Formats: sequence, structure tokens, C-alpha cells
Amino acid sequence: MKNWLYVLLVSVFGFLNPNTAWCQNAVELGDLYEQLSGESEEGLSSLLEKIGEPDDNKERAVKGVLLMKFAAFQSGPGDKLSTFKEGHTLLENAISKEPENSEYLFFRLLIQENAPRILGYSDNIEADASKIRESYNGLSQELKNAILAYSKTSKALNSEDLD
Repeated sequence: MKNWLYVLLVSVFGFLNPNTAWCQNAVELGDLYEQLSGESEEGLSSLLEKIGEPDDNKERAVKGVLLMKFAAFQSGPGDKLSTFKEGHTLLENAISKEPENSEYLFFRLLIQENAPRILGYSDNIEADASKIRESYNGLSQELKNAILAYSKTSKALNSEDLD
């Protein structure tokens, strides 16, 4: 799990403007990828605090992804599952409001490919990968870079299929 996040982080960081805000509450894209690729409970907590209560759909998606990652740091299986489910709900709600949003589908793909199978969160891998491939050329360069970097470790996305 660390490998895909590390590759993603390294690839994306080279192309990011450090002042690019991801959410209205000052969560920067670079910070988001750094925390998703790391093993810092404190860093995840900090970003979750910045987001607070999500004001818009993008913030719901970001908070959802952060919560699913944060679940790994919870003590006890009940807390882990509860936190993961809260994040899952936020991300899935964001996707339901914007089902063609490739950013959100990419986040779901990242989580689904790397979440423990026991969670049963893997139903959309192929569909999300397909939509990401179809929309790839029309995406922002930052998102393209992140997807391309992730495709090097992904089982569902292949870098040769992008372009």
C-alpha cells in the first residue's frame, strides 16, 4: 500500500504548485497526497481539522478519502470500521452527486485497490478504471500526472492505456 502512495506522491509533487488549494478550507493538493502516502496520524488529523464540516462536494470527497486512510490508525476493529464507513459514505455521496467526476472516481479506485478485501469495498474497480481511461485526455495536467504515476502500481490501470 505504501508503494502506490509513494509513487503517486513523488510523481505529483514534481508538478504541483504548492499554493494550489484543494478545498476551500485551505487543504492543498500537495498536503493531501503527502498525507495519503505517509503514515502520520497527526498529519491526517491536521487535514481533517482544516476541512471540518465539508462545505461542498469536493470537500466531502477529500474528507472521505482522508477518513478511510485515517481508519488504519484507529484503535480496535470497531473504531477502524466506523471511521472507514464514515469516509466511505462521504466519498460515495460525492460520487453520487457527480458520477462522472474523474477525480472522485480516481480516489475511489485508489482506496478500493488498496483497502483490505474483508471490507468488501471493491465493486467499482473496473468501471472506475474504464471511466478514468476514457476521460484521461480531458483532465487537468495535475490529475493526469497523478493517474499516470498510480498506473505504474495499479492492477486496474495500465499506463499504456492512457492517452
